[in-house]
Amino acid sequence: MANSNMKIVVEIPLDTLRGSVLDITPFATEQRYRFVNCVQFAQRNTLVICESSEFPTFPYSAMSYVWRGNPVDPHPNPAVVSPEENWVFDVEGADGDPISIGVLRHACVASILHDAEYIWLDRLCIMQTSRPDKRWQISHMYQIYKSCRRCMILPGGVRRLVPLDEETAWIPRAWTLQEVLAPKDAAVLFAWTSGSGDVISGDERSTVTEVIPHKSALSPVMNIVNACVMGEMDFTKAGTSTERTVTVNVFGSASPNLAALGVAMSEALATDPDARSHAIWQSALMRTSSRPIDMVLSIMGLFGVSLDPGAFGKDERLRATVALAREILRMGGNASWLGASFRLPLCTQLSTFSMFPETSVAGKAYVEIDGLRREVAEMMDGEYPNSLGLKAPMPTGSMDDSGYLTFSCRAARAVPVSRDNPAQPNGLDEDSSGRVLVEATDGTLLELRPELESVEGVHGSYSSAFAVALGWFLKYYPGATPTGDGQFIKCMLIKEHSPGKFHAVSFFSLNRAQREWVMSWRQREFTVGGPEELTFSKNIIVPWSERICGCVLY
Repeated sequence: MANSNMKIVVEIPLDTLRGSVLDITPFATEQRYRFVNCVQFAQRNTLVICESSEFPTFPYSAMSYVWRGNPVDPHPNPAVVSPEENWVFDVEGADGDPISIGVLRHACVASILHDAEYIWLDRLCIMQTSRPDKRWQISHMYQIYKSCRRCMILPGGVRRLVPLDEETAWIPRAWTLQEVLAPKDAAVLFAWTSGSGDVISGDERSTVTEVIPHKSALSPVMNIVNACVMGEMDFTKAGTSTERTVTVNVFGSASPNLAALGVAMSEALATDPDARSHAIWQSALMRTSSRPIDMVLSIMGLFGVSLDPGAFGKDERLRATVALAREILRMGGNASWLGASFRLPLCTQLSTFSMFPETSVAGKAYVEIDGLRREVAEMMDGEYPNSLGLKAPMPTGSMDDSGYLTFSCRAARAVPVSRDNPAQPNGLDEDSSGRVLVEATDGTLLELRPELESVEGVHGSYSSAFAVALGWFLKYYPGATPTGDGQFIKCMLIKEHSPGKFHAVSFFSLNRAQREWVMSWRQREFTVGGPEELTFSKNIIVPWSERICGCVLY
């Protein structure tokens, strides 16, 4: 039952709605919760939008989609696409695709089947021409998605339903991450003609549930993510024993973005909070939005943080990132953003973070490296931290106003080694046996010396450098943990640039055979940030010539 104080603000027959431009502003009140009545829409062909000053106590579905989805199919299958799917309407002030009345009907029917008679769809439930209402709604967005009975995903947008073998832009969009992770249940709504049945993707079993016969179906989002990672799923129609393979790439093919989402959603990994939190930071790096600030606002609720959207300009991603990180640490959370990418250049104002990508209203996240535009996903490895590996979670600590992170962690001195006489590296060790060396792609060779308190006679850029053990990282695979190449231990290289202050330079890996040795490293406290002053003006990256990256174990 709906809230007793629910007020109808819009009531329009679908015949009238078709081809029109809807504007709820003259009838709605700012800063109210609004919902579409599914029963009125699906059974009585009327769009009814209600609002209330109280948060709903009734069950509802929340919709997740991209504002600019897949284009209309010029040659639709009439057996699947009804004429109503081409009946559309626009929303005043919303710069996105027209809304298909047919797609909205599929969503309403699916919601009713799940015992939720209302849906929340931002395009219809937010006053698109009111800035105060938008700000208020954004601050309540996490609560809306967290409290819904189910989030229903329209990967191709609101213009049409797409089949599972048609790639969409849903996964690179910023807000879709919160929309899929906040709810207790999420499912994908897609074009489908084969009825209900059982599916297997990877080592995981799931289901497909028909919505409108021979036209649409729902499947749990985790099943679709895993199927995209595998590239396919095996489907057995209910009442039969015949299995067929279905191609699935609606979220793209196997990619670090998919892997990060899989980790963040995995029930098997839910007992390790670092895995989920790290995956959220990874996902945020690979996603994009028309406003840089949205890259922070869209994930803050997932960390239990509520920042005031009005306190930041639309381009102030850096300042908002510091605010979010400080609040996470203040609440006792870990610095799970460390090592979100082991290959991206580092922000020289905030070096515990990778550089921040370009954002746009559509497309993917990109960075510019040495004059070349690179997709961020190409610089990610699809890995997640496992606190059991080194018997320690990712570091916790505090961050100051300048973005300097103070934390304690296992660490070893990193000492430069001469290639001319590697058996006698700067006279520090006459015996070369048992030494652990890491090499950078720029040719720099370093020896890890956890027993040293100081390095005398060493000068230059690495006179005070440390390797900090971040953790044990594994590749994601649906339902299992693959053996991988054994390079599980990830370390961050830091250098001192002023007394007591360090900045991150790069990362490298150590083999699992070094586990006990790394666990014997002494705990040390560091303050890491900068090295340049935090100005909140622009993204600055460490030049390739000054970085150590792509390290391997000798």
